[in-house]
Amino acid sequence: MGTPKQAVRLGGTPLIALAVERALEFSSRVIVVVGAHIDVVRPAIPDLPGVEVLEHPGFRRGMVSSIAAGAARVRTPWFYVAPADMPALPADAFRGLAMEAAKDPPADALFPVTEARRGHPVLIRSSLVPDLLRRWERVSSMREFLEEYRCAEIRLADDGIHRDIDTPSELSDELRRWNSE
Repeated sequence: MGTPKQAVRLGGTPLIALAVERALEFSSRVIVVVGAHIDVVRPAIPDLPGVEVLEHPGFRRGMVSSIAAGAARVRTPWFYVAPADMPALPADAFRGLAMEAAKDPPADALFPVTEARRGHPVLIRSSLVPDLLRRWERVSSMREFLEEYRCAEIRLADDGIHRDIDTPSELSDELRRWNSE
């Protein structure tokens, strides 16, 4: 795509900025974990109250290492995991997950689901963080890590929970959707 994904622009705004702005709608603090291309990605992150940028030199060890690094800084009972390359994450997903987390007894992790597939954002109970910090090197993904815990799902009709931007074609498709809304 010619530039690191997080700095790619959609409708004139870098993907990372769109992700941060959406997260701030539902959280007072957003931890942005940045590894590769920090010199390009860092300037694309909005300098807003509640936004903390964490430079993660261990990013080559995989996404679960980046999630663990960010999770180590969580100070709330729950935290969202939302990739920067998913600008269409629906507000209903964030709201629905928060409402489900308020139920008694809640699960340890909550996923939005559409088309019988789990998507993002994922809402995770922070009590799992110590175990994540002990075990992240022995799991291949967060999904594998969460298999041992009680997970619940909320059903959504919005496929934005699955749409990430990995290719120029996906960027083009998302830009068409973006401009038609």
